[in-house]
Amino acid sequence: KDITTPQAATFDMEVNPSTNQKWEYASCDGAGSLKILISAPGVSSVSYYLKGENGSLSKNPALKFNEQSSEKGEITLINGKGEIYYHPPYSISEERQYTTGSIPGGRTLRFYSGDITFTIAGAGGNKQEYKKEVKFCRVPVFLIHGFTGDKSTWEELGKMLNQKGFMTNRENYYAVNELTGSMDIAAQAFFLGDKINEELKVLQNANVKLSKVDLVCHSLGGLMA
Repeated sequence: KDITTPQAATFDMEVNPSTNQKWEYASCDGAGSLKILISAPGVSSVSYYLKGENGSLSKNPALKFNEQSSEKGEITLINGKGEIYYHPPYSISEERQYTTGSIPGGRTLRFYSGDITFTIAGAGGNKQEYKKEVKFCRVPVFLIHGFTGDKSTWEELGKMLNQKGFMTNRENYYAVNELTGSMDIAAQAFFLGDKINEELKVLQNANVKLSKVDLVCHSLGGLMA
């Protein structure tokens, strides 16, 4: 069927069940992907292209052993419907410029973006291109101080990482064990776990799809982790 109008096809991100809104960002944590739902009535296939520095695409949400994602390829549609999974890049150049956005709590999200080009070939050689923007961000970094330290221990490193596009988290790890009344390692470990879960929830509620964070620890901070 010849496609003549841009409205003939849609390319939508899957919905975040926590917000009932579409996922807007993907974390470069090597574990997740974003499903793109394709609707193109009367069309049997769609080709795609994505510049490598912006990630890759595959037919599965998690890449299987020996399975390769690709920058370009073709998607077969059934009754004008199909799907493909976007995988953000594993790494981002330090020199690459980021864009900032706001998330709940007055915090700043630093992210990068690129376009997937979808192409539908119609009758008579007519082609219609569609641009789908994808946004991705670096994995959040928790900076965990050691014995007698506090969140200021990592202040300079935190600033440097922010300048390079990372989101960072620094806390004072002096939680008290409610059973023993002591500030033991177990109490700090539970406190750290709570903070990680809070961070994941905040970002997921901002429609950032991620499953983990990175931990940078000094001394006793490594035992907490």
